[in-house]
Amino acid sequence: RVRGVRVLHIDPYRLPEGKVAALVDLPAAFERDVCLVEWPERLGGTLVSETQPHRLELTFEGSGPQACGRRVRLRAVGERWRRVLDGLVNG
Repeated sequence: RVRGVRVLHIDPYRLPEGKVAALVDLPAAFERDVCLVEWPERLGGTLVSETQPHRLELTFEGSGPQACGRRVRLRAVGERWRRVLDGLVNG
């Protein structure tokens, strides 16, 4: 637990596209909180695009038990996250 940091888990899978925006102030949440978003394409194109919001994307690919045959891909969107990812990769 980190004092002052909120983690939001957003799973809009069963909601109509864009419905989450009526329930949560997503731009503010993306700015101040750690947001773990499953099915981000269900948020609607006005909230999530190729360039906004700035974020670190984790994509899980492949299948299999115990992560056998799976890959995790990281993608930085925005300068802040590019620096963070560069630090992780280049130490």
